[in-house]
Formats: sequence, C-alpha cells, structure tokens
Amino acid sequence: MKRISVFLFILVLITNCLKKEPTAPETGTVSVTVFDSEGIPLEGVKVILAEYTSHTQYTNSSGECTFQDIPTILCVIHANKSRFSSASKKINVKAGKNSMELTLYHQNPYFITLSYGLLNEILADTKRKNLYVTDDYSNTIAIIDIEKDTISGYIELSNEPVWATISSDNDYLFVSEEDYYLGGCIEKIDLTSQSVAFTKETDFEPYDIEFGANLLFVSPDYYYYSDSIMIMDTESLGVVSYITGGNFENALLEIDTTENMLYAGEYSTLYKCSIDSGIVVDTISFYYSTFYDLTFDEERKLLFVATYYDDEIIVIDTESFEITHTIYIDYPTALTLDEENKRLFALTRDYYEGCKVVEYDSLFIERKAYALPGVYYGYNILYLPTNNRIYGLVRDYNYNSAIFVLLLDA
Repeated sequence: MKRISVFLFILVLITNCLKKEPTAPETGTVSVTVFDSEGIPLEGVKVILAEYTSHTQYTNSSGECTFQDIPTILCVIHANKSRFSSASKKINVKAGKNSMELTLYHQNPYFITLSYGLLNEILADTKRKNLYVTDDYSNTIAIIDIEKDTISGYIELSNEPVWATISSDNDYLFVSEEDYYLGGCIEKIDLTSQSVAFTKETDFEPYDIEFGANLLFVSPDYYYYSDSIMIMDTESLGVVSYITGGNFENALLEIDTTENMLYAGEYSTLYKCSIDSGIVVDTISFYYSTFYDLTFDEERKLLFVATYYDDEIIVIDTESFEITHTIYIDYPTALTLDEENKRLFALTRDYYEGCKVVEYDSLFIERKAYALPGVYYGYNILYLPTNNRIYGLVRDYNYNSAIFVLLLDA
C-alpha cells in the first residue's frame, strides 16, 4: 500500500512539473504615417486598423499615429480625410514594431458649401490670409480662411450685397448693396474688426463698385441714373464727382490708376472714360453681346472682356482701344489672371460638357481645361498666386451655392 501511495505521489509531481504556464498571444505595434501627394505629412487623418475589431486613431502634426497590442494577424489600414481621396493597405502584423506609409491625394476640385444664395464677388485679403465672398441669401460676407479652406466667420450687412471691392492696403472692404424698396447703400467694412464702419445710403440701387486712386467708382443698377458713374471718397463715402456721357446701367467697371482711366462694360457697349475730366473718351460697340467680366493684364496694356452670348473673350489694346484678338469659347462667365506666369483663366458653362476652367497661355492658346463635376453654373473666379489655386463661386444642380478650390498644375 505504501508503495502505491509513493508511486502516486511521484506521478503527481511529474505531472505538475510537465504542466506549462499558458503563454500570452504575440502582439505588435503598428505605426502609420500619412502624406499628401507632395510628401507633406497630413495632420488630422482618420486612420482605422481593422482586424477582429476596429481601432481608430488620428494623425498628429507629423502625420503619424500608432496602434498598440495588435494581434499578429493580417490587418487592413484605412485612411481618410475631408477633401482628400481615401487610401487602404493590408499589413501582416508581426511581433514587435511594424510601420506603414500611406499617401492621400487632393480631391481636385473640392467644394466648400455655403448657402442657397447668389454668390457674386470673391476678394483676397493677403494681409490676413482671408477670402471674402458676398452672399445675398443671408445678407452677409463669408470669411474664408485660405490656409484651412474653411469658413471662419461672417460679416453682417444691412442689405443684399451685389459687388464689393477691397482697398489697396487690405484694411477696408466696400460693398454695394441693394434694397428693392428703399434704393440701396454703400457700406465700408473694417477688416481688422470685421464689422461695418460706415453706411452711406443711396437713392438708387448701386451695381458694380471699384476701388482706385483712393476713390470709389459706382455704377447704377437698372433704370437709376443710368447716364453717370458716381465717384466717392473712401473716408466719409461722400460724392466727389461723376463720369458722364454714356449709358452705364448695370455696367461692370475696371480702373487703370496708372493712366487714370476707367473702363465700363454695359451690355453691348464698352466705354473708355477719363477719370480726370469725367467724360467718355472712346467706345466700342457690338451688335449683340452681354459682358460678364472685365480684367486687365499685368501691365494694364490689355483688357480682357468675357462676352457670354457671343461665346468669345475679346482682347482689347487699352491705348488704341481696338480689338487685337478674339478667343472663341462657350459661354465665358468669369476671368482671372496669373500675372507672373501670364496665364489667363476663364470659367465657362457648356450645356453638354458642363462647367470648366480653361487655361490659356500668353499667346491665348488653350493649354488645359479643368472639369468642375456637378456644377450647373459659375459666377466668379479668383487666382491666388500664393498657393497656385483658383477659387470660384458656383451653383450645383440642386441650387446649392459653393466655393470650389482648384489646384493647378505647375
């Protein structure tokens, strides 16, 4: 009996010695770095690691995030960020450290949704790195942070904004506003405080407004004082004088301060006016046309005129005031210029191909066209040399108004 007991005791000891402690499953850490197409780290990217369960992290300022204690199995990494394409990649997690890099590409163009309103004017404030967009739906000016491409605030206005202009020092914005019952007003906006500094009521509905030589030039809307352009001082918004001698109803304005000349495009007549004498000095008449935009070249020697119904961009020598070139293009609605690289951009509307931005070189030869998917109509565009982008005001097929951001090729 003793022998059996001893044998059983020894057997239990051997069995206990042969038992192994359960080992923990092997795990690893997974470090993910996300870049944009230019190799710049992207902050704020949502990164999801999917295995049996999902783990979510956001990249830091270095474009990095790390997942801890991930089982050594096959996993999938997903990365996405607003205004960028998403990216996914598989990884076989090994014990210890694992790393992965992902690249996200800009959606081009991408859109900043604003309102149902009509967006007419877009202006750049290089001092504060802002864009200002007039919105007649909410009677406001939307402030766009250029570095973040987000709406950072609004400036409340008294009436519906029509057009706007910015002072040469970027400290003040001047807005023409209309009221269907009371006429309208001109408002002076202090861009430091982002508030209305002064309001000047008018007994007519103002239309376009331009800043030049420390003066304001205002054209009339329909039926109001259509034979003159009002010149105002920028301090009290008092009337200084008028430019007369033409029909300036709904005229778009451009100012050449080097020659002290004003150019006004009204339906089918283009006027060249002397600011000093306040009279029309020359005209160009067209049989049938509607001017949608005017803009100068970098030296103010050429004036580009978008004629919507003629399907043309007319190039005019400002000295001789004669047409030198004609660019044929479907329904041009807005123009902007890259002065340094001598590139002209036109926003167009084609009923079959949709809206697009067309780029022309210094010889007015089409270089490239950028499609704007989902855009029904375009109102205005602005080239920004600091980031080589075009910002535009458009409306989609559901009548939502938005700002598009288009990244240009070098």
